[in-house]
Amino acid sequence: MLTALSPADGEAIVPLASIKQRIRVIDNAEDADIERMRGQAIDWVERYTGIALDRRQFEYADRQFCRRIALPVGPIASVDAIAYDDVNGAEQVLTAADWRFGGGAVFTAAGKRWPVSIGDPGSVRITFTAGLEDAEAEAPMLIAAVCVGVAALFANREAPDW
Repeated sequence: MLTALSPADGEAIVPLASIKQRIRVIDNAEDADIERMRGQAIDWVERYTGIALDRRQFEYADRQFCRRIALPVGPIASVDAIAYDDVNGAEQVLTAADWRFGGGAVFTAAGKRWPVSIGDPGSVRITFTAGLEDAEAEAPMLIAAVCVGVAALFANREAPDW
């Protein structure tokens, strides 16, 4: 299970003024709705592509370690911590010498083995930092997709939320 430890910074990803210009809104009466729609569109684009549009921390949790643990969102800037609940239920934190990172996945370090976890949901936790530093420069088509999503939500704002 993937959890964002902080929300996406919608204003840094696509400023409200930029969205309002694209959907041709000149007053401030609907700013709160447009900001909500921007958040929904960002969430959809990130889930669809697996790319975080701004840099932030995430936690990936699973029942147990496996040979290769693929992290489900990128681009990954760093793996910050790996913790697990041992067979007695006590939290243990691995050192950086116990694992290595490459190609969007975490592996055991050479000559090491993953420890045995208790096997409950969320008993293995990987905290990592991922996301684009400047989405407008690095992935302009994803920013366009966010804007198209906001425009669609705005045009159909009387319909139930998507």
